[in-house]
Amino acid sequence: MDYRKCNSCGLSNLVTESACFRCGAALPAESAGFYQARLVPDSDFRRAQQGAEGPAPAGIKNSMVTIFAVFNLIFSLFALGGIGFWLLVVMTSVFQNDPKVGDIAVGSAFFIIPNIVAFILFLPAAIGLMKRKNWGYYFHLCAAVLAGFSCVGLLYTIPALYFAFQPGFKRDFPSQ
Repeated sequence: MDYRKCNSCGLSNLVTESACFRCGAALPAESAGFYQARLVPDSDFRRAQQGAEGPAPAGIKNSMVTIFAVFNLIFSLFALGGIGFWLLVVMTSVFQNDPKVGDIAVGSAFFIIPNIVAFILFLPAAIGLMKRKNWGYYFHLCAAVLAGFSCVGLLYTIPALYFAFQPGFKRDFPSQ
């Protein structure tokens, strides 16, 4: 059984009572609404209560957003490292006067360009998720889809998209 305290004398009364059993004082109205909401799940009180919940309280953030922000930062650093590695390969062949420097440069471009695209998507996704900005959420979605076409593949894409579409994840981003 559920009880509520009388504001006047402090006696615990059943939630179905409208007045205190001991002193006769009226019991708080919000408790009666709470009881009504429990009896009738589709009541006006319940809908108003759910509508009032809105975004997460200040200071409480979804930890999955932070985890994926860290993953995006790590992947952006890997992409930056890939760009540097392939540029080093091309520069080494240039300084060694390799006769096939043109072929090496073209071949390296096939690795440099995807790394540049990945860096351009993953870094803003990481920053935007950390700051809980809407654009960061959308960069995260694009980066997750891009990861599906890379060596990271579905190991990252499936969880990233799954959690991105959960209400708790999306609640951290203000709607505009």
